[in-house]
Amino acid sequence: MAMSLGGRAGRSAGRGLPRAGRRRNALSGAACVVVVAGLLAAVPAAVAAPAPTSDDVGVQHTNDLEVVRKRLQEKQKLTEQEARRATELLKELHDLDTRLLSSSRKRHELQAEEEQLERGLREHQAKIETLESERAKARALLRRRLASIYKQGRLGSTRVLEQAAASAEPIRMARYLAAISKADTTAMREYEQLRRRHEQALAELHAKKQELEKKKEALRREAAKYEVARKEKAALLARLQKDLEKHRTEAEKLRAAEEDLISIINLAPPPEVPPPSSPKEPEVREARVRPPVRRERERPFGMRKGELAAPVRGEVILRFGDRREGGPREQGIVIRAAPGSEVTAVASGEVRFAGPFPGLGNMIILAHGQRYHTVYAHLVEMTREVGDRVLEGEPVGRLPDDDPLLHFELRAEGKPLDPAAWLRGGYAAFAE
Repeated sequence: MAMSLGGRAGRSAGRGLPRAGRRRNALSGAACVVVVAGLLAAVPAAVAAPAPTSDDVGVQHTNDLEVVRKRLQEKQKLTEQEARRATELLKELHDLDTRLLSSSRKRHELQAEEEQLERGLREHQAKIETLESERAKARALLRRRLASIYKQGRLGSTRVLEQAAASAEPIRMARYLAAISKADTTAMREYEQLRRRHEQALAELHAKKQELEKKKEALRREAAKYEVARKEKAALLARLQKDLEKHRTEAEKLRAAEEDLISIINLAPPPEVPPPSSPKEPEVREARVRPPVRRERERPFGMRKGELAAPVRGEVILRFGDRREGGPREQGIVIRAAPGSEVTAVASGEVRFAGPFPGLGNMIILAHGQRYHTVYAHLVEMTREVGDRVLEGEPVGRLPDDDPLLHFELRAEGKPLDPAAWLRGGYAAFAE
């Protein structure tokens, strides 16, 4: 007698519950944990605990979705606050960099001014030394001339008159020496005035140099203060950016959990399985275990339409969109495989759900990125747990020996797609 998918799902789920009870049934850290094995152990063996209905699980997942969305909103709000603070810190760092640059420019200007003062000091010092040398020479010459005049004065008036009668040359010489001595005295006074002016200029330059040193020291202290503040703000910004990246990662996980929950909530119980096309009992075929197809670097899932391998070999008994006796349309594909067949991942992905699901028995959901998910249901054994990374072609579970039916779905952003359009060869990919 043909049995409905719901009956098979119930029996598959019943066989898988003890094993599933040992697994953690979580969804990206946000979905609920359905510990059916623990509930069964809590009641007497003679009393069977009622299995959760689709409505119960749907309500639970809806509640979980609200919790995930609330946490996601909190993370997004916190991320926005930290992003604003990071922007403020960047502006403050830019302002400090501007001040440091201005301080450095002022220090360079003061350095250039100090070098100019040093050149002025050297020039005035050289002029003072030159004046001192010239004044020393003038003094020596003046002493010699004064000595000559003194000697002329010792001749006496009588001798001068006698010499004057003979010649007027000595008188002219005396007058000449007196005039030169007067000029030398005037030059000495001018030398002294020049020396004083240079010394005064030298003192002013030294005062300016001291003032420059004070300004340079003030700028050095100011730059040191800016540098300390900049290091503190840079360290704070680094910590903030690290926290921001952490919260963004957590927000991405919550978004993935939200998508997974939406995909699970959108799962509808499959319609009843029609009887086999032939009244004869299907031939019992040995389970075929296909070696995993490992890819070093796969292309994004969204670019692999028409390239995927079938998750199992067998007879397609329900196609995508089929409807029977007014029931809901099939949102995936139902395949009758060989007893105990191994079910493999059609593409690499991460396990987001692994456990019993009302109407679908033991079920595994893989996330492949770009919001694509694949669903493998009616498993008697699940070989993967939530969080596991599965490569393309690696096993995710096994079908039962009796009624080995696989319910296979492909979803994008929670909406069902025709899986055959993504398989290499379409529905023929399930053929032997």
